[in-house]
Amino acid sequence: MVTLSNSTKRQIIHELLMDSGNHRKLILDAINRSFLEMALAFFGEVANAKLKGLDVRVDDWYVEEVLRKAPKSPSNKELGLRAGLAGKTIKNLYGSQRLDVVIDASETNLTSLRGVIDELLVSEGPEIVLTIKMHGIGIDLTVSESLVVINAIAVMRHSMSGSYWAKLGTAIESPLMKTLCELFKVNPEQYRKSKPDDGEFEVDFVLEGDKVYRSEVKLNGPGNPESVTMAPGRDADLVVADWVSVQNADALDKKGISWVDLHAGDRFERFSAVLSSFCIPHQTPSNLDALDDILDTILPLT
Repeated sequence: MVTLSNSTKRQIIHELLMDSGNHRKLILDAINRSFLEMALAFFGEVANAKLKGLDVRVDDWYVEEVLRKAPKSPSNKELGLRAGLAGKTIKNLYGSQRLDVVIDASETNLTSLRGVIDELLVSEGPEIVLTIKMHGIGIDLTVSESLVVINAIAVMRHSMSGSYWAKLGTAIESPLMKTLCELFKVNPEQYRKSKPDDGEFEVDFVLEGDKVYRSEVKLNGPGNPESVTMAPGRDADLVVADWVSVQNADALDKKGISWVDLHAGDRFERFSAVLSSFCIPHQTPSNLDALDDILDTILPLT
């Protein structure tokens, strides 16, 4: 399961609020580390399973040892990944991610995958052989076995990357807004995380001035500008984003939705103007000297 530590969250908020910060590099580093840890552990499992199953008909060892007897009772999602299937793919194909469904889907996919591999190997191609060494012992995988493992590793990477980027928003939106409010010395009674009864559509955060103002946080970057324009559909009054394009800004302005671009140099002045328009008393900070102390309260390290 993908989680972001308080230390990582603090670093991300630092990058979001700093001049020329780049929080996405932190997420990429976290993805790389987690994926490589998973890949090393997976290769170890494959090596152990192959050693046990050397007398089993080629490829059956993978289903028997890696899929059905995976150690530490991995989650249904992890079982699917071992067979080269992301959890969402199984859900979309079969309508469920129950264990029995995942196992059947995984075995079906492995059978199909090996059929594709056999067709490809009919013609001449490069001889791909993975050799995994453990405790001085080398375990060779056949071309077919190697491709099955490579496919599983590729799907693991893709799935992990998607999970991290999805987690970014849910993990950061509330502490980011609390940090901004504390930097601007907003009365704690005038901001909070959104509740289900705040409106028909749930938003990320609420500011309370002369009325309740619904706020959305968008951290999808310039590569996904459409996410910012989803705010009107959630009846939001404010959008705080890591990137607001000229087109996004025009669209939000026409809808009467306030916005703050954390990538822009005037981000603090704009947030101050928003608070003033919401009739929320505040003090605009001249620097970020108080940031670490604020984060110690919101995201403690111990």
